[in-house]
Order: sequence, then C-alpha cells, then structure tokens
Amino acid sequence: MTGVTTDVGASLAPMPVSGHSEFLEEYKTHPQTVDPYNTVDAKRLIDDAVANYLVTDAGYEQDTCYTDVRMLLNWLSVVFAAYSSIYSNLIDFHTSQTVLFVGVVGYFVCQGVNTLLAMLAPSDVIFLGHRLAEPQPASTEARDADALPAPPLATPTDPRRPHMVARLEHQRYGSEIAIQLTTCAGVTFLGAPVRGPRDATPVSVRVVIPVGELFHADGLFVASTLAAYMNGMLHALTAKSD
Repeated sequence: MTGVTTDVGASLAPMPVSGHSEFLEEYKTHPQTVDPYNTVDAKRLIDDAVANYLVTDAGYEQDTCYTDVRMLLNWLSVVFAAYSSIYSNLIDFHTSQTVLFVGVVGYFVCQGVNTLLAMLAPSDVIFLGHRLAEPQPASTEARDADALPAPPLATPTDPRRPHMVARLEHQRYGSEIAIQLTTCAGVTFLGAPVRGPRDATPVSVRVVIPVGELFHADGLFVASTLAAYMNGMLHALTAKSD
C-alpha cells in the first residue's frame, strides 16, 4: 500500500467502507475488466469510477455545463454543414451563395470555439460537482489499528465549500495515478476552484496510488480499493475543513 498526500500534513490511511455502498454494489453486480497493459483504458475506467463514487456514495451531483456547451457547438456545426450542403444541392449555386457562406463561417466558428475550450480547460479534471444535500455517512473502519479514529462524517459537508473538483493524472510511466480532491466555494466554467472568502479558501487532498492495487492480474477492477482511498480522502477533507 502506497499513499502519499499533500495539503493534509500526514499520510492518508485508506478507510474501507463497511456499511452499504451503492458504488461497491454496482461494481459487484457489473464487474469491469480492462487489458492490464492498456493504460488508456485503465485510466478511463478509473476516471469514471472516481466520478461514480462522488455521485453515488459522497452525495455530489456532477456539473456538466462545460460538456453540454461543447456538445451544443458540435451539434451546431453539424446543422450548419448539413443545411448548407442540402440547400446548395437543391438550389442553384448563385442563389445559394449566401447560405453557403453562412454555413461555412458558422461551422468554422463553432469548431474554433470548441477547440479553444478544449485547449483552455485543464486536461486532468475528471469531475466537477456540487452537493445538493448532506448524505448519510457510511460506517467505516480504519485499515491500520494505529490510525486515528475517523471523523463522524463520511463526506465533506462544510456549507462554505459546497463544490468539488477531482483531478487525476498518471505518474511514473503509468505505474501510478495521482488523485486530487478539492472542495471550494465555487468553480469557474473551465473547472478552476474559486478562492471565495478567507474562511472558505479551497481545501485539497492528494493521494498517489499504484495502479497495480486497483487491478487484479487479469485486469479486473478492484472497486473496494478505490473506495477505501476515496473514503479516506473525504475524511481528510472533512478534518482539514474544520
């Protein structure tokens, strides 16, 4: 077990969830397997699992505004291209010049803005969300007998920091992943935490996990290991916010 944290001041102890967990039930019912040598598929699975845990067990709702805007721009591009193409085939060229011009310009404007958003947004942000209500805490037990007792809440419930930003990046040629959770007063459209008042500055916790701990030799995803790390990180955020 390797867990290295920053912004907490102590090593983070994974806390296996011993109570009911929708996250664990889902992966128990529908186990996920990837090629253990395919780092792209493994990262995609972990990305989805982190977001899934924050929604199902931590009580956050995912914000999809950024994705929705990019999808809308793609759909508008298709509309501009399809309409101008069909119109130019039905009407003679001289009459359809204005429609063709608008279609071409509209397509490139939409795709240009879409590309700009992709370049400006942090590539390691995998989850943006906000808490709608305080979830019921799951019972937990520390893996290490010498670990400090867990705080009474299983997820941060500080009303000054209702937003959550999750980042994930590969390290050491893909053999380790770094997950960082940040609670904050708000987030920008591109996913940057808003500092807020002095008593509501963003609070972060970061852990480095060997990828081998999250997968069996045959590529089967070990959801319980990720849940234990996520649970420990949320407890650390709660303690840090107090």
